[in-house]
Amino acid sequence: MGDLYFPTKLVGNGQIDSRRAKMAKKLKDLAVGDRATVAGFCGGSDSYRRKLLSMGLTLGAEFSVSRLAPLGDPVEIRLRGYALSLRKHEAEAIDVRCVGT
Repeated sequence: MGDLYFPTKLVGNGQIDSRRAKMAKKLKDLAVGDRATVAGFCGGSDSYRRKLLSMGLTLGAEFSVSRLAPLGDPVEIRLRGYALSLRKHEAEAIDVRCVGT
């Protein structure tokens, strides 16, 4: 199983398209009450990505951040009718797009 999605795109001579890189936001960067959709996965092994997919974190899945520990680890999200807690390093591997304001 190859890479599922990377938020940046290589353009001429292996340089990164900075417009797409700036748009990328990680789940770990969201605050309580923020709503977002899963935009992709960055880093981690294929088995880890399959684990995230099996927990319902599929591309386009909408969720909201319901709790955040004082040091940001773990973060709890509401997804598909249930609560899911992720460690900071797990949340760092998930690229998101914010929904609404």
